[in-house]
Amino acid sequence: MIQLIRPGYKPPNRDQIGNKLLDQVFNEVDEDIKKILKGKIVCMAMDGWSNIHNEPIICISVYNLEDEIVCLIDTIETKAESHNAEYLLKLAVESIKKCKSYGCDVRSMVTDNAANMKKMRLELSTSDLSSNEYSHLDIITYGCSSHILNLLAHDLEDTVIKNKVKQIIKYFKFHHFPAAKYKELGGSSLVLPFDVRWNTMFDCLQSYIDNWPILYKVCVDHRAAIDSKITSMVIDMNLKTNTEAFIVKLKKLSWALDVSQKDNCTIADVVEMWIDLKDFFINEFSTESDELKIFEKRYDMAIQDVHYLANILHPKYRGQKLNEDQHDSALEYANLYFPTAMSEIISFQAQTSPFKGYLFSDNAIKNISALIWWKALIKQNKISKDLTYLVEQLFTSICSSAGIERLFQPLVMSIQKLETVLEWKKLQNL
Repeated sequence: MIQLIRPGYKPPNRDQIGNKLLDQVFNEVDEDIKKILKGKIVCMAMDGWSNIHNEPIICISVYNLEDEIVCLIDTIETKAESHNAEYLLKLAVESIKKCKSYGCDVRSMVTDNAANMKKMRLELSTSDLSSNEYSHLDIITYGCSSHILNLLAHDLEDTVIKNKVKQIIKYFKFHHFPAAKYKELGGSSLVLPFDVRWNTMFDCLQSYIDNWPILYKVCVDHRAAIDSKITSMVIDMNLKTNTEAFIVKLKKLSWALDVSQKDNCTIADVVEMWIDLKDFFINEFSTESDELKIFEKRYDMAIQDVHYLANILHPKYRGQKLNEDQHDSALEYANLYFPTAMSEIISFQAQTSPFKGYLFSDNAIKNISALIWWKALIKQNKISKDLTYLVEQLFTSICSSAGIERLFQPLVMSIQKLETVLEWKKLQNL
């Protein structure tokens, strides 16, 4: 066919595609990434996966919030290396140095909340910055809010409801007769939950409730052909009612997950989400309930003093939802790490020069990000270098590592079939 379209054309062979052309395209993409990141302040994310051979892979990406771009920085085949905090710290530092060579500064890092990742973050944030090895580091670290919300959803799961609904859905998805009758009546796609996929539990229960009338009709009209155990569960009104009540809780968590997974959701933004979620739990449950205690545990895992400080310095939020203790802890953090910026922070709160009142009007803050708002003041030389450093760090800090999931997970799925025939270096370049 190629010869018919263009006689004499010789397509590249397998060796050329897998070596020269692959390397050429990789180098071109690498140069594009360098251009995108040059001069930017970024937030780094680290996560891990396993390939089809159950071999561990570490993936590292950075978020360029100013341009709302997520860039893959490195994929590491860890082989026999133990994924302890020391090894993960080594990988993080190497990637930070790589970003430095691209001309961008890593000022924050977000990971999931596995024990090894938490320890690595602690060691990274408390390293002796005056030492030669870490002299280039000044990084705030914290856990991924999306991951913590997923843990909270698991904490609150009703296993009885979950297991029964899963049985019903599996039966209607994987048995020919009920699946055919369900489809004839116009039933929409039924969703099975996956523990590693955020929000799928909510999607599963919602698909069950949305299609319950059709499931009920199939079971009642074809009792002889449908498993009696499945029929009894479908017509059980208590199960339906309890599922609907459970969905109300999960719907709020689903909303929170959607908010936190946005690539432009910063640590300042996520404080608003967590406080709204806390108000929901306080209204839904008694102060002594297990559910509220579970929520508070996850809240404390997600939110640190630096989150509150970012919320206070956000021109839209200005810490208006924070209580006195949260406000005080944020300013104590600022006084500890950025003492020379304290007078300007107080001026910001008082809306005195250079933070004039018109800068906080709805027209001034409605449609721009906090980073752009502060950059306007930086460009006019209205604030000090210390406050400049602080706000650039805070408002380039993304609350979640969800972007790395969207970036790398499809790539993992697409290249897994090639892993038996391609060496790791080529897969890395792909």
